[in-house]
Amino acid sequence: MRGCKIHFKEIKELNNCEDVKILYEESFPPEEKVNFYDFFSGVFSNFQLYALYKAKALVGIFHFKDAKNFVHLNYLAVKSKYQNQGFGSKIISWLKKEFKNKSIVVDIEELDNSAANFENRIRRKRFYKKNGFVDGKHTFDWEGTFMTYMHYGPIDDEEFMNYIQKVFPTIKNIREK
Repeated sequence: MRGCKIHFKEIKELNNCEDVKILYEESFPPEEKVNFYDFFSGVFSNFQLYALYKAKALVGIFHFKDAKNFVHLNYLAVKSKYQNQGFGSKIISWLKKEFKNKSIVVDIEELDNSAANFENRIRRKRFYKKNGFVDGKHTFDWEGTFMTYMHYGPIDDEEFMNYIQKVFPTIKNIREK
């Protein structure tokens, strides 16, 4: 990445963002996606969507909410041709810098070796661990997929679970690990 011009851009309007939509659609399993055009409505009304560009080429996207005591990272994706080049870590570094007085929390799929995307789940967890995240205390069922969360910086686990249930009211089967 040495010498490349990268920049972050907030996406405030989803029309004319076909490259962002394609990356979102390609990056997440169907059971974890919402309608792309709902990214700023309903429970997502206070979320922000940013894109990372290298020159004019889309590299990655991330969708998050600046909550009261933490930042909730909802989606993070890097185009496959840019993976393993440090761009995902650049996104995490940007969040850490922008929200230096807040913890960052991300919900991820629970490791399940029978899942079709088990290898992706392992890579995702490794990525967050490499970037200083630690495991949260709970797992939960969201739309038939068991999820957990990781956080960078201290969090109140109960506060996060109360928050996530408000954002995603279909969450059930919450349990401590």
